[in-house]
Amino acid sequence: MQGFCSFISIVHIFIHLGYQISFPEAFTEPCNASLQTIKNVTKCPANRSSFETAARRKNCSSLAGEARNCKSFQYHCVLGIDLKSAIELCAPSINIIDHVCTTFSSYYKSIIRVHELTCSECPWSYNSTNAYQYQQCYTYIYMNRLLTSELTTSTLQSNRSASHCKEESEDLNGNTHGVVIFAVTALTCIMIVLVGSTVAVCRRRRFESRSAEGQSSISSGDGLLKKPQKVSSTIKDNLDNAKSVN
Repeated sequence: MQGFCSFISIVHIFIHLGYQISFPEAFTEPCNASLQTIKNVTKCPANRSSFETAARRKNCSSLAGEARNCKSFQYHCVLGIDLKSAIELCAPSINIIDHVCTTFSSYYKSIIRVHELTCSECPWSYNSTNAYQYQQCYTYIYMNRLLTSELTTSTLQSNRSASHCKEESEDLNGNTHGVVIFAVTALTCIMIVLVGSTVAVCRRRRFESRSAEGQSSISSGDGLLKKPQKVSSTIKDNLDNAKSVN
């Protein structure tokens, strides 16, 4: 008979687990007042003493008036729904089954199990207020925080490198711009000198050509002037001969 009762208890636990996994809303304790008590924290208490200190500071009993319709209103420190942070709040407690971590769902307004986040040090079943005792669940937060810090540092270094490269690029662009301006100016001056020299040479050659043509014309004119003098001399000799005959 005792064995049968144990068997029934085991079956009951498995049925309870199956429902908790498949129908999480069936194993929640909704409490609207819990939403007003959520606060992000850097870490959860690591022992009973720090837990009690945090619970006194939160003082959920002073807020119980707003939770009249809630089954209970107890201090919790659990994973945030993103599983990358920790939160403390006041909420009704529930039993967490199957070696998993605990979180709070704003959708269900209740503490719930994180079925995808197993915890080897978590017992088969535990009260959600004791979630802080299983620090393995919170190592994910510390790992994420370390990764985020490393990524932030890497991003800052990358930004600094990019900024330095940008400054060097701007300096290089400025120097290049100055070199281009100098080269264009020098090339323009060279072109002006070449054009001026070419024009001067052409003008000189044209002047020399005209001068040569003028001298040639003068020489031709002298020849024409000398021929009439020779004719006149011949006529004079003929006249002198005629006079001698007479």
